[in-house]
Amino acid sequence: MNCKHEEKADSTSKIALFVSVLAFITSTYLSYMAYEHSRLSVSPYLDISYFFGGKGLNSGIRVDNPGLGPAIIQTLKIEWKENGETEKSDDWSLIYPKLGITNPNRQVAISTFKSGNALKSGRETLTLLGVEINTSESFALEQAIKNGSLEVSLCYRSLYNEYKISTLQKGVKNVKRC
Repeated sequence: MNCKHEEKADSTSKIALFVSVLAFITSTYLSYMAYEHSRLSVSPYLDISYFFGGKGLNSGIRVDNPGLGPAIIQTLKIEWKENGETEKSDDWSLIYPKLGITNPNRQVAISTFKSGNALKSGRETLTLLGVEINTSESFALEQAIKNGSLEVSLCYRSLYNEYKISTLQKGVKNVKRC
């Protein structure tokens, strides 16, 4: 009689252990899913594009964030490719002579931002470089973009420290660090 009681207690404890392990696995999975949902609900996506039209300084390169969360900008890189050589800089002055810009204070509008500045989702457009329309500079800029001489890239991160690089020519890709 005592043996049957022990067998019943042993099987009850095995069932209780199984239920508790199953509850632990379920709660761990649901925590992971909640984390993923939170991460995806604030995922930025920077789109760098060439624009043409509007008033005043209305031709240039801009960045939009149609993603769901703020993009925290880390670095800006400008590359100029010509005759098989590539020049790199984090300053727009690299391309001024190549576009025929002799007086940048009058001919160009540039955005000044610091590493760590955020671009809000869906609300802000940041003009990285703007020149007056129908000028030799605007035509030179358009040609440089079309023939691939000019490449602009922004490295940014999400609130969850996921890093991405958005480029004018190649789109967006994930990276480990900027």
